[in-house]
Amino acid sequence: MKLVFIVVMSFVLMGCPSQEDQIDSMLILRNFSGNAIVHSVEINLPSDTTLADISYPLSAENIGPLTLNSMESDTLSESFIKILSEDFPDHRLMVFFLSKDTIDLVPWDRIVDENLILRRFDLTLGDLESMDWTIVYP
Repeated sequence: MKLVFIVVMSFVLMGCPSQEDQIDSMLILRNFSGNAIVHSVEINLPSDTTLADISYPLSAENIGPLTLNSMESDTLSESFIKILSEDFPDHRLMVFFLSKDTIDLVPWDRIVDENLILRRFDLTLGDLESMDWTIVYP
């Protein structure tokens, strides 16, 4: 009887993955330049987003996973469709590309003050779909 109780309780207490945890898209970032770059992806309203709004300051110590060397790609798996269509339909997916050399050599405050980015994309869900979820730098 204890075994039956334990088995039944195991099924009752097991949870299904939360809807929020479901990955619904894969964003591909490609670096076709001759230099190493660093990417940062944010979801916000474009009119009020600057480098100062990036989730955390970028530095030589924390850019390893965000660095794309020349001719490399990175794939970000996330629930971008849900976020951009249900959670924040007025927001954009913002992708910042910065030079790795700049981050290695220049203090973050100066990068922010002088807006030392290589390129910024502000993308709607429709933009991402029309780009086949692939962003290419340059």
